[in-house]
Amino acid sequence: MNEVDISEHNVPSPQWKPRLKRFARAVLRKLDKRRWFVSVLLCDDAYMRTLNRTYRGIDAPTDVLSFRQADSDTVGLVGAPSSRTVGDIVISLDTVGRNAHSAGGAFDEELKRVLVHGVLHLDGKDHDEDNDDDPMIRLQDELLCELSRRRIV
Repeated sequence: MNEVDISEHNVPSPQWKPRLKRFARAVLRKLDKRRWFVSVLLCDDAYMRTLNRTYRGIDAPTDVLSFRQADSDTVGLVGAPSSRTVGDIVISLDTVGRNAHSAGGAFDEELKRVLVHGVLHLDGKDHDEDNDDDPMIRLQDELLCELSRRRIV
């Protein structure tokens, strides 16, 4: 079984937090992940800006950051620890809200997108900047389509 811990920093605890946890676990199941422990931190732009500046050298907030802590390929294998912290996903609710608004979409859809994006980075996936048909983004879109009936907010 996969575990997902969700906490907050500088934002109130949302009522939809249990649905976010269930959605994250559904994403992990779709990716056939087993015995993953993932931490999700919901924060504001000020905190995200600090993290982005510290870890990426970019002095601006972003929507999602992923911090991989374990080799995702060994988690859940026979002989591996029963459960392992794969990593942390940090999501700025301020930026998610702005991005949803500017794209004319729903906050719920944008939140699901950044969560899936963060999980894919924890799984070792990365962007192919030179490819208009980026395999990571294609997988992200496939997962979002498969889980489109699930609501968080």
